Amino acid sequence: MTTAVTVQGNKVRKVLKELGITQEELARKLGMKRETLNRKINGQANWTFKDLEKLTTTTGKKLEYFLNL
Repeated sequence: MTTAVTVQGNKVRKVLKELGITQEELARKLGMKRETLNRKINGQANWTFKDLEKLTTTTGKKLEYFLNL
């Protein structure tokens, strides 16, 4: 069973700008296609905990930053 959570897409977009990378580059680092990342950012697909672990490691941001807590 895969558990999914919702991430604030605007936070991911902000990090892309901060790091000066494209969705394509981030998707490659996360091990997914750009289209998949785009769907996740836009709320059309959910993030798994594994995705979030990669996202926090890659961006250097804490998990709480991306979640709507």
